[in-house]
Order: sequence, then structure tokens, then C-alpha cells
Amino acid sequence: MDRETIQSRLRQILSKGREEQSPRDAENKDSASHSRSGGTEQGGRPPENRPIEPAGAQGGGIARLKWIFFVLALLYVLISSYHGIILTNMGRYLVVAHPVEKSHLIVCVGGGKVDRGLMAADMYQRGLA
Repeated sequence: MDRETIQSRLRQILSKGREEQSPRDAENKDSASHSRSGGTEQGGRPPENRPIEPAGAQGGGIARLKWIFFVLALLYVLISSYHGIILTNMGRYLVVAHPVEKSHLIVCVGGGKVDRGLMAADMYQRGLA
């Protein structure tokens, strides 16, 4: 066989191989040739610059933990900064103040020992017990 017949035979084999090629393989070859020739896909758009990952791979676990840590750290900073305001308002909500009425028993809880005794005696003298 001479050189010309070998070249023609190779061209025939290559042209048949291109016809039998799957559409996905043809697309991959086209995008690879475009990226080598100028970096643009058909239509003048640049190729996507994102990593190729396996279909089942999901890296959401670590990212989710980072967000949880960030939110907890932010809450800690906010509560630490405004703890005085938060605790004062909680205390105001929990305190119940009723007008003084006549009762059967006087118990004074706040203040020192002497102050409690004097307050109980004062309430007794006003006729509240």
C-alpha cells in the first residue's frame, strides 16, 4: 500500500468514528476545542468557572456547621452587649405590684433585719393586719 491509500483509508475511518460518536462526546470535544482556541463557547459566552464534582457529593455538612457557629457567636455578642437592658425588662415583667390591702398576716421579705421589722410594725399600726 502506498502512502496516499493509507491516508485516504485513515480519513474514512476517522469520518466514520465521528458519525458514530455520541452527542455528549461531540459536545465535550467542541467545548474543549473552544477553550483551547479562545476561551469562549458557541455563542460567544465564556465557559462556566465552577469545579466539576461527582453527582452524589454534597459538602453541606461543614458549611452548615460554620453557619450555626456564626449565629451562636452573634447571639452571644448581642446578649453580652445588651444583658443589662434584657435583664431589667425581664425583671419589670416578673414584678407584680398590687395595692396594699388588709390581710391576716404581714410578711416583709425585702431589706435588712431591722428594716423588715420596722416595716411590719408600720403596716400593723396602719391597720393592715
